[in-house]
Amino acid sequence: MAPKGKKGKKGGAPKPDSGWQKALGNFKWERPLEALPDPAAAPNFGEIRATILHVCQLISILWSSKVNEAFIDELFRASRPSLEKLELRGATSLARFVMPDNIANALKELDLSCCTALEYVFLESSSLEKLSLARCGKLRTGHIVARGLKELNLHECNELVDLMFWSDNVLILNPPYKEKDRLELYCPELKGFHCPPMKLGSHIVQVFLLANRPRVEQVQVPLANRPRFAAFHASGRTIQ
Repeated sequence: MAPKGKKGKKGGAPKPDSGWQKALGNFKWERPLEALPDPAAAPNFGEIRATILHVCQLISILWSSKVNEAFIDELFRASRPSLEKLELRGATSLARFVMPDNIANALKELDLSCCTALEYVFLESSSLEKLSLARCGKLRTGHIVARGLKELNLHECNELVDLMFWSDNVLILNPPYKEKDRLELYCPELKGFHCPPMKLGSHIVQVFLLANRPRVEQVQVPLANRPRFAAFHASGRTIQ
């Protein structure tokens, strides 16, 4: 386990880790979560921890079993104006990820791939351009409002049944071929889309492809699996 602070002589107060000052100097945190200052270890460690999270442009904590909802709540409890890239790949204890709007307005890239316990993602961002949820095998719900997003990776998200996605820039989208309870896409620049099967049942299935002009091409909705109450909107036309 990485140190949380070096102990002083004869059991005195722990001393700051030299890596903390390095992170404050280069605006990058690329160490385990446990290496961050522990507020319980010394009175000033909480302030150092908060400062590191506030100033870092890159936070990369990979293959960690310690990253969970409590850390996400801490991270987004305050505005993160400097954060440009967040990598939490392989966070095996993270089941829910919630990022509200206007909390990280410089964030361009978010990597949540290989988070094997992740079931729910809700995020709003006006700055995000790249999001990876690849190999999140338990992910069932993704509600993503990121109008500047250019790339969304859903590779091997085989349990995803509820997807709501809004992007003004994404061109290609290939959600897993899994029956969906709900599918809502607000993607005016989407060039091609093959709709996965729609589950018959109590959930209303909706597919919206909104465009200012007829840009959507080769959109295929499997009619045999589409409930009668489902609606499909493309370039201002409605088919029921």
